[in-house]
Amino acid sequence: MAKNPVTAYLSSSIGRKQIMGLSGVYLYFFLLVHLAGNIGMLSGAEHFNSYAYLLLHTLKEIIYPVECTLVAAFLLHVYLGIKVTIENRAARPERYAVNASKAKQGPYAKYMFVSGMWLLIFVLVHVPHFRMGLYSEIGTVTYDGVEMRDLYGAAMHFFAKGWFTAFYVISFLFLFNHLAQQFAKCGAESSALQCRHPIHFQGLRCGYYGWLHGHRHLGLFPEGSVNMILDSKIPPGSIENKWTDYKFQMKLVNPANKRKHKIIVVGTGLAGASAAASLAELGYNVHSFTFHDSPRRAHSIAAQGGINAAKNYPNDGDSVHRLFYDTVKGGDFRAREANVHRLAEISTQIIDHCVAQGVPFAREYGGLLDNRSFGGAQVSRTFYARGQTGQQLLLGAYQSLMRQVGLGAVKLHTRREMLDVVVVDGQTRGIIVRNLVTGELERHEAD
Repeated sequence: MAKNPVTAYLSSSIGRKQIMGLSGVYLYFFLLVHLAGNIGMLSGAEHFNSYAYLLLHTLKEIIYPVECTLVAAFLLHVYLGIKVTIENRAARPERYAVNASKAKQGPYAKYMFVSGMWLLIFVLVHVPHFRMGLYSEIGTVTYDGVEMRDLYGAAMHFFAKGWFTAFYVISFLFLFNHLAQQFAKCGAESSALQCRHPIHFQGLRCGYYGWLHGHRHLGLFPEGSVNMILDSKIPPGSIENKWTDYKFQMKLVNPANKRKHKIIVVGTGLAGASAAASLAELGYNVHSFTFHDSPRRAHSIAAQGGINAAKNYPNDGDSVHRLFYDTVKGGDFRAREANVHRLAEISTQIIDHCVAQGVPFAREYGGLLDNRSFGGAQVSRTFYARGQTGQQLLLGAYQSLMRQVGLGAVKLHTRREMLDVVVVDGQTRGIIVRNLVTGELERHEAD
């Protein structure tokens, strides 16, 4: 049974913190208005008392509901602050021996909870004294025939006491501490956002998607509410024939028209470099993008063990179906079976492709490609190049790619980070990248 989105939001730490932040913003704006009104005390008793009369009598239909929302926001803010603090400490009862995050905290963050508790006491003192008049009878004055409470006189009476004035000064210092921490945190997060995303629009976009992802995780945006469909485009039919039938049904491109089609390949590892080189050799106009300064820096070199293919050179019973079965089983049955079968089908062509690229696979004494059993397989199907298979494969793909770059068939874009994909009518039509040298955003369209 799906959890109620509102319940999921309210029961999450993220939801509580966001609600606490919104209530804090509301209280902050009330504080600004309240302080602006109290500055009227500098204009004298008549001005201040008339201002208080306006609020408590003339505008009472508006003020009373506002006061109720302020009380609710304040109590909610206090409750969530205490609850989040208790939950955070309960999540790790045993404190860190060395707390690096505390060392990085500013002077205000260390006393955030203490300042909050002091402000709670301050409100319990301030409201009964001036709003309710519980601790002392507030007299009345008359201006222009209108009788009103003498709040100005009450303020002068209370603040004539040294301890009362000291209490208010300390309270304002704690209030400054409480607000300064929030402004410091907002400033730090804003600076970090600008450092990561020099283009302000990009920062807002990433912030929105981060917010959306977080709320979708909480169940506030159910599946389908965002127009994104995960579709691997697996063709219909039996698993043995679906890819062959699909290739036959695809429309061919006349060799004379291939150069008119622009193809974008993102990444220059084994897959990206091989795809870009092969497509360029077929005659297409290819643009290749890499995050690094050279395609040779791809992490594909980490695959040192070898590469499997169902060529069955040792004649020990290997086949496309056996390679397909072993791969699905070795992947704990989590892989898409149709895609694994396609990989097994073209594995034999991949070895020929790599040899054509110049990959120095190990060979037997007679000059034939050697195989070994690897990864628990019952057959010998692994082609290898000493302990450097990944590096040799990458160098072979790299030299084929650079050959096409030299011929002008591939345009290589280095030091580019892909930020987004341009989708038109459900089809990818381009990408947005960032130049890591200049920080500029670039757009590239393709077919």
